[in-house]
Amino acid sequence: ACNQLGIDVERVDYTDWRRPCLIVKANAVTQQMLRQGKAFNYGSRVKNGIRVYLNHAIVNGVKIKWESSDYRH
Repeated sequence: ACNQLGIDVERVDYTDWRRPCLIVKANAVTQQMLRQGKAFNYGSRVKNGIRVYLNHAIVNGVKIKWESSDYRH
């Protein structure tokens, strides 16, 4: 489903084994999801001295997560 939307999956995160989620790459599609309110920012962290924002959305019942350099993407 993600590939059809133009979202590239990097890996599957099994941290919550009951509901694994997909870690995807930020791109124009994930930017648009944030702008349209279909995706949400759930925090940030510092990576190599640069703040990165953590985002997530539900696509066809599956949670996807990605990092972006800008709060609004």
